[in-house]
Amino acid sequence: MEIGAYQIKKLLKTPDYNLFTGMKLEVRSALKKMHLEFNPDSENYKDTDDLDSAAKQAERDRKLKQLKEKKISKGIKKSELKAIYRQLFEIMDMNDDLVLNPDEFKNFMQSNYDLHGVKHDSNEIQDQKIQQFYDMIDQNHDGELQWEEVWSSLAEHYRGYFENDD
Repeated sequence: MEIGAYQIKKLLKTPDYNLFTGMKLEVRSALKKMHLEFNPDSENYKDTDDLDSAAKQAERDRKLKQLKEKKISKGIKKSELKAIYRQLFEIMDMNDDLVLNPDEFKNFMQSNYDLHGVKHDSNEIQDQKIQQFYDMIDQNHDGELQWEEVWSSLAEHYRGYFENDD
C-alpha cells in the first residue's frame, strides 16, 4: 500500500483531522515494511503487531468516506454506477477474499443507503430483509456473493434508472 506525493498533499490540505490517525498508521506500516525488507531477521516488529490491519482499515475508511461523497441519482451513467458499486464491494470485502459474506453484505447495504442519501436504522427486521436479499442474489447458492452476482442484481434493480453508456 503505497502513498503517492499527490495523495499526501491532498491529505495534508484536507481539513478533516481524523485523517491524520489513518495516515500515521499507514506511514508506520510502510516504515515497518521497509525495515523488514532491509533486515528480515529483525525482532523490532513482531507477528502480533497489528499495524498492517489498522493501516488497511484506515485506508478503507478513507475510501468509503470519499465514495460516500458521490451520490447516486437518476440519470447516472451505467459505467459510473458500476464503478461506484465495484469500489464499495472492494471496500466492504474486509478479508480481501473477493466475496462478501453476510456481515460484509450488511455493511455494503448500509453504505448503499448513504450513497442514496437515505437515512436508515439497523434493526432486526431490516437485518432480516438484508439476509433475504443476500440469499436471493446468491445465484450459485454457495453462501457467498461474488462481484458478478452483486452487479447482476444491482444492474437489474437500477434498469431504467441509469443512462446506458456501454
